[in-house]
Amino acid sequence: MLGRWFTYHRRALRFALRRLLTAPLSALLSMLVIGLTLSLPAGLYHLLQSGAQAIGQQPIDPEISLFARVDASAEQIAKIKQELARTQGIAQTRFVPKAEAFERMKQAMETADLLEGIERNPLPDAFIIKAASRDPAELARLRDRLAQLPGVEHARIDLQWARTLASSLRLAQRVTLIIALGLCAGLVLVVGNTIRLQLLDAKDEIELSRLIGATPRYVRRPYLYFGALQGLLGGVLAAALVWLALKYFNQSAAELLNLSQLNVELPNLAPRNALWLVALATLLGWLGAYVSVQSHLLRRAP
Repeated sequence: MLGRWFTYHRRALRFALRRLLTAPLSALLSMLVIGLTLSLPAGLYHLLQSGAQAIGQQPIDPEISLFARVDASAEQIAKIKQELARTQGIAQTRFVPKAEAFERMKQAMETADLLEGIERNPLPDAFIIKAASRDPAELARLRDRLAQLPGVEHARIDLQWARTLASSLRLAQRVTLIIALGLCAGLVLVVGNTIRLQLLDAKDEIELSRLIGATPRYVRRPYLYFGALQGLLGGVLAAALVWLALKYFNQSAAELLNLSQLNVELPNLAPRNALWLVALATLLGWLGAYVSVQSHLLRRAP
């Protein structure tokens, strides 16, 4: 019994391989369609996932920048220092006088000569505060409490941009996943249409087989192998395209990430993820073949 099962599957696989070799152009086009369609959402999803994880793992201490009013007096600045010393939840405070900030701005700007004519320093005194907690809710409460101090103009959390970017990446991941589901459904239809053409060419042979006792499973088996092989080849192409695209992107993005002061190295497509992509493509090819053959058999049931 087991030997007969292997014989049936070996014949079905041989039939599928012969079909692929006798129509290489059609097989190549199907492989290209599957590979290109899967590589786009797979590469984008992997890139977004890696970027969100890398940003979330950045070892950056949460800081709150506290800006005094431009016209704040020395007495008000001293009171702010006293209040910060008594405030719980603050691990460290660094005072940045407006004169020091103005000198840094002149050194950083290429047009520092233009600032020499400014009689009044337009920058405020500032405090760089390291919070004791990294919890976003506690940081927000501490920022709001500090913003209410007399003489304070504005308070902001310096890591807010990182959280906003990470949330945006996660949202983009979900959108990409929805698009990928739609493309997968389209691939099932594409493979099913290819199989349907194969079935129309062999309809007389199939009907004769059914009349002499061939079961639907026997008729389906070679076409399922054919669809699975198409998906397998397309999945290999998709994995190769994603790997090459991510490698090129990482080389181009390295300079931008360094300028952003992010110690981020986006990983390329891991072998396990590549295998999952190939397995998904194979499954889609098999599913497209199954739907096409099953609908053909139901329409032409003897």
